[in-house]
Amino acid sequence: MQEINVAYKKLTSQQSILQNGKKTDDKKDQSKQQNWQPNNQQKVEEIYQEALRKKVNGQSESDFRGAAVFFRSIDGYKDSSLLAKECDDLAMKANLKARQEKYQKALYKKNNGQSESDFREAAVLFRSIDGYKDSSLLAKECDDLAMKAHFQVSSDADREEAEIKAIEDILRSKASTRIKKQKISNQQGRFSKRPRKHRIVPIVVVSGIVLATLIFVVAAFFLGVFDNSSSSLGITVDEFSAAYAQTDAYKAIASYGFEFPAVTLDQEAAATSDVRTFSGIAVDNTVDYPVALSGSVNKSDSNIQALRVVMRLSTSTSFKEVLIVYAPYIQVLYPDMTTKEATTFLSELYTSTDAVTVRGNYGLAMEKGNAGTKAYCSLNIISAND
Repeated sequence: MQEINVAYKKLTSQQSILQNGKKTDDKKDQSKQQNWQPNNQQKVEEIYQEALRKKVNGQSESDFRGAAVFFRSIDGYKDSSLLAKECDDLAMKANLKARQEKYQKALYKKNNGQSESDFREAAVLFRSIDGYKDSSLLAKECDDLAMKAHFQVSSDADREEAEIKAIEDILRSKASTRIKKQKISNQQGRFSKRPRKHRIVPIVVVSGIVLATLIFVVAAFFLGVFDNSSSSLGITVDEFSAAYAQTDAYKAIASYGFEFPAVTLDQEAAATSDVRTFSGIAVDNTVDYPVALSGSVNKSDSNIQALRVVMRLSTSTSFKEVLIVYAPYIQVLYPDMTTKEATTFLSELYTSTDAVTVRGNYGLAMEKGNAGTKAYCSLNIISAND
């Protein structure tokens, strides 16, 4: 009898625990559902319907993300939890679709772009989906295309490659009969009132594959040819460098790294000479168009007597597309020129059949040639009195 009483007490105790546990669970369920009681029912249903509308009519990732947030704000009401997960899936699909569309749009701009802005926009689109396919690589390619479009100079429609090659042949040939006649004519007409055009002997580099070699050869050339302190450009190297940095043309290309090269005076070749030559270390830039300087200055006043700006590219046919690199040098000499006028003038120099073009106080010419496996183009500047 005593054992039966003990068993009964245990059973009673267990039932009490179960009942208390059920009461606790009921309280939790009531607490969870309390917001869905009649006094809140209308508001909750409105949220549910708004979330449902966003899910059904959603077009973008943000639409579906917003719907998911709404459904989770009423978690436990109807099938809101399930619908929130569906919205997450729809948002992921919308994100993928948007990236695909941006990729195709950027690819179209890259393949069909005509201007710098076209390629810049394509690069921005590719970077907005960085990590998708090869978008990072294509963004860099667009940067290069934008740079080339920026440098491109408008030219006459009838300018043919054959004409360019013919001019290059003339400039490279020291034995050219036409240049010899031009030199004789210039010498005879030195004191004539007509515009004077004089010869700058073109340099043919037969060895060396780096721009530094070309500069050393040019330095020696200037020392021998322009040893005449009676004339100059009327400006020192430091003054030229300062004026260069203020030109509109330089500001247009500054982001690519085309600052004025640092210049050092070369060791004096002859104590009796009135001039000293100088050279500038080639400036590396973001587009891999190394630019360097060489020339000579008067010992008496440090004014530049002759200046040569050399740029190296992989092929000679690329030079006519990047003549704007030389535009800051032109604007230093002719401050009233706009960047467009300067590049147009450079284009004329590039295709000119004259050995030297005299304009105002200066004589200018452009040369093209090869240094090893690379092509080079130079802008030569002297005083009109030389």
